[in-house]
Amino acid sequence: MKFEFVEFYEATEETKKRRGINILGTVHIYCIDCELDIRGIAARKQGKNIFFNVPFFLDTDKETGESVQYPLVRFTNEKTHKELMDFLRNEVQPKIFDTLKKGEKQ
Repeated sequence: MKFEFVEFYEATEETKKRRGINILGTVHIYCIDCELDIRGIAARKQGKNIFFNVPFFLDTDKETGESVQYPLVRFTNEKTHKELMDFLRNEVQPKIFDTLKKGEKQ
């Protein structure tokens, strides 16, 4: 699967206060092979790395009463999903760090 990085949207100070200081912003990518835009991939600082969270819906499991996350976008092929996560780690993460460094210098 081929992916293209489109944009990183840095979180505002208001969003950081509301969602936690570790939130960096959201990512927009394009899945070329299936002509699919994926927006709202949360990027959070975790140690020296960035943790990516594909958009999801929070709800409560009717049987257990526990909170569960239902992904809004999920590739049915596990290999393709791994390729997406690898793309985010290997290609997008460095671009986010570069964007944040440029913002610090201004």
